[in-house]
Amino acid sequence: CLSAWRPQLALFCGRVPLHMDLTNGQWVSDPRGIPSCIGSSKDEILKYCREIYPELQITGVAEAAQPVTVTNWCQTQRSECKGHQHIVVPYHCL
Repeated sequence: CLSAWRPQLALFCGRVPLHMDLTNGQWVSDPRGIPSCIGSSKDEILKYCREIYPELQITGVAEAAQPVTVTNWCQTQRSECKGHQHIVVPYHCL
């Protein structure tokens, strides 16, 4: 069964990294809940792709052609963050 959603990451310095849930197409926070600044190098992004999607054979990363708007991107330990939007260019895990 081929998923309609592509494995991808949304990264914003100082926020918990997000990844696409391939079962429902929703952005999901890193389960560790640690804010980071991943994204300074493609090698760093590739390593993170492999950590998040261990069941896939990720061999590369590419910046998406279009930015996406991520809503309710909370800072760590905040339960209320309605209206917090960030526009980011996601990275596809290939």
